[in-house]
Amino acid sequence: AFNFTAELAEVRHWFLSHAHSDHTCGLKSSFDNGVIYCSTITKALICRDIGKRLERRLRVIDVGESVSLDGATTVTAFDAGHCPGSLLFLFEKDEARLLHTGDFRASDRIRNQFPERKIDVVYLDTTYANPRFQFPSQREACEMIETIVREHFAENNPEDAIVVCPAYTIGKENAVEAAVRGAAPQGGKALVSERRAESLKFCQRWNDAVYTTNPADPAVKVFVDSAFGGGNQQKKETPHEALKRRFPGKKVIQLNCTGWTFKSSLRDPKSGAYNLPKPWVDGDTTIYGIPYSEHSSFTELEAFVAHLKPKRLVPTVNAESRAARTRLRDLFSKHLDNSANPRKLDFWLSQNNNNKGTPLSSSSKKKKAFSSSLGQKKKRKRASSPADAALVRSLVEITNVDEPFAKRLLSKSDNDLQRAVSMHLDGEDDLSDSEEEEDDDDGSADS
Repeated sequence: AFNFTAELAEVRHWFLSHAHSDHTCGLKSSFDNGVIYCSTITKALICRDIGKRLERRLRVIDVGESVSLDGATTVTAFDAGHCPGSLLFLFEKDEARLLHTGDFRASDRIRNQFPERKIDVVYLDTTYANPRFQFPSQREACEMIETIVREHFAENNPEDAIVVCPAYTIGKENAVEAAVRGAAPQGGKALVSERRAESLKFCQRWNDAVYTTNPADPAVKVFVDSAFGGGNQQKKETPHEALKRRFPGKKVIQLNCTGWTFKSSLRDPKSGAYNLPKPWVDGDTTIYGIPYSEHSSFTELEAFVAHLKPKRLVPTVNAESRAARTRLRDLFSKHLDNSANPRKLDFWLSQNNNNKGTPLSSSSKKKKAFSSSLGQKKKRKRASSPADAALVRSLVEITNVDEPFAKRLLSKSDNDLQRAVSMHLDGEDDLSDSEEEEDDDDGSADS
C-alpha cells in the first residue's frame, strides 16, 4: 500500500503488521500521509532500516492494546505468531467487527485469542490455502531440525561438521535455535551478522549462549545468513557448489526452512505422524527441505475460520483475480456464517426456524422471496459515470487488471478509486456490459 500513498492521499491511518520488506516496500522516511500504527519491535526495525526521520509518523500499538480512530472506530492488536513484532488487527465500529490477519501462523495459541468468535469479516492470509499444505506445527518441525542436526554431528567428525540455516533479517528464530540445540553436545553456537544481532536484541531474543557475531569463535557450528541460501546465478553455480566453495573440506548440511518444501509423503496417512524429509546429497554437502513455516498450514487456516465462523472472508494472498478469490473463498465456505446472507440457503433455513409454522419446502411465499432476492438488484438500473483517465491508469497499476475492466470498475464506483479497489479485492467485480447492477455476493453460490 505504501507504493500508492499519492493515489490514497485521503487515507490518514495506516496499519503495518510487521517489518518484512514485502510489507514495507514503498515506505520512505519522508512518509507524510498520516500515522502508521505498528508494534514496538516493528517500529525499532523500520526506523533502523528506512530512517529515523520516520519515527515522528509511527504510533506504537502492542499486543492487547487498542487505539481509537476519530472516536468512531477502535482497533485492537493481537499476536500474529509470524515473526517478532507481528500483529493481527481487529477493527470495531458500532456492532461491526473486522479482523485483518496480516501474515500469521494460526496455532492453537493464536486462535484462542478470540474466545468470543464474533467476527463479521476476516481478511485472511491465504499463503498456504491449499489442502495439500498440511505441514507440521512449528514445534514438530523444530524437532525434525534437532534430530537431523544431532545425527549429522554423530555421523561426522564434529570439527568438520557445519550447519547452514538461511534466514531473513528477522524471523525463523525458532528454527535457528533448534539447530543450535541439535549441535549442543559440541557446544554449538549460531554465527549471525551484526545486523541480525541487532534485530535479535530489538526483539529480546539475543542469547550469548546461542548467538555470536565472532566468526573465530570455536563454538560456531551453525551459520545464519540469507547470503548462504543458494547458488550464484551469475557464476551458474548450484547450491551444492556454493556450499563447497564456502566451506571447502567440510561436511555441510543446509536446512531450507519453508512450508513450500512440504511433501505429502512426509506424513504417515494412518498415524498422522511426520517422517524426516529426504535429503538432496552431493558428496560432502547435503540439503534438507524442512517444512518449518511462519505462515499457517491449511489445517490451521480451516480451524481458524471454523473457530471464528465469520460472515465474510476476504483472501489476501494469491488472490489477484476474481476467479482466484472465489476459489479461495470456496475452500472455507462451509465454515462461514451464512445465516445473514439472503443469497445462501442458510439464511432461509434460519428464517424458517425463526418463524414457526409450515416447513420451508412447502412455503411458496418464501420460495418466491428467495427467487426475488437473487434477482432483485439486477433489476435496478443506475446511470454510469464516465471513467476518469488518470484514475484508470492508477487502478491498472494498483490492481493489475486490464484497462477496459478498470474503466468499468471506476464507472460503477462513480470514479471513487478506493471503492473500485475494494470492489475488485472483495469480489464485487462481476460486471456485465449493461448498466444493471449485480448483487454484492461473496463470490460463491449454494448448489
